[in-house]
Amino acid sequence: MTLNQVIKRIETIALSHKQVRNFYYGDIVDFLSRKDVVYPACFLEMQRGRIDVAERQTIFSFRIWLCDLGDIAINSQENKTEIQSDLTRVMEDFVASFGYTGYKDWDLYMPGQIQYYTEKFEDLVVAVS
Repeated sequence: MTLNQVIKRIETIALSHKQVRNFYYGDIVDFLSRKDVVYPACFLEMQRGRIDVAERQTIFSFRIWLCDLGDIAINSQENKTEIQSDLTRVMEDFVASFGYTGYKDWDLYMPGQIQYYTEKFEDLVVAVS
């Protein structure tokens, strides 16, 4: 698959999830600084790539970010934990979709590591990557 095809497939999977309203490809900081991001959102960020001549493969590495807005009102910690929990479930759904047996044209290597973030940009953003 080409890079464009991989990005398009990930976008299709992301936008088919009922809890994801928008998909962006590129540097996450560039998008989070903007005022027009619609949440919950999925961001796909290229990490690196390599061409393995011996295996006849091109390997792409991405970081997928799921982000939503946090509530800075009273009980903000409870709200943050609730958002983290929801985003973790969405990420689990993504991983299951990526492994769909009908996708015979890609092989996935997913380490299964998950990280949590809370950042103040224009809004308070809670994220899982």
